[in-house]
Amino acid sequence: MKQVLSHSITLIPSTEPLDNRYLFQIATDISSPMIIDLAELLKEFRNDRVEYRKDYKLWNDIYPGEKELELFQEIVEKALAERRKIHIVNCTLREEIQLVRELYEKLGYFDIKENRFVVPFAVAPVTIGTNIRNLVYSTKDYKSKREQICFIPPPREPGHVKTLFAAINS
Repeated sequence: MKQVLSHSITLIPSTEPLDNRYLFQIATDISSPMIIDLAELLKEFRNDRVEYRKDYKLWNDIYPGEKELELFQEIVEKALAERRKIHIVNCTLREEIQLVRELYEKLGYFDIKENRFVVPFAVAPVTIGTNIRNLVYSTKDYKSKREQICFIPPPREPGHVKTLFAAINS
């Protein structure tokens, strides 16, 4: 078994090195009275006019990123205006990460000495999560995976995936 850290993957002593098992540490102090799932909200805005079966890259247009970003911004603005703690799941866009990054900088969560964010998740007004599939797949995978990766929210461009990984490691 291997342990996945922000900067490396290390073998756990006394475990099989080739077992394809990984240990992730997950923040457990994230709780919020309000949890919003962007995947559920996006279902209402499905664009059925797009024939994605002819070109699977069009799956990305069935649930457009512009609508996801608009919904995300509305949710964050409303939560901040009402001073409510909120957790948003299934984020996929670099613009969403940038909005949260700017908010965290304003709130003083960036530690200059450590060059990373130190977020007090128990009191942070906005926390976000992503689906592991949105970290694994991007639009470049449609050709080989086809219907296997037609999930909501859809895989985005590789740049968005890179930003998600950077956010996890910051």
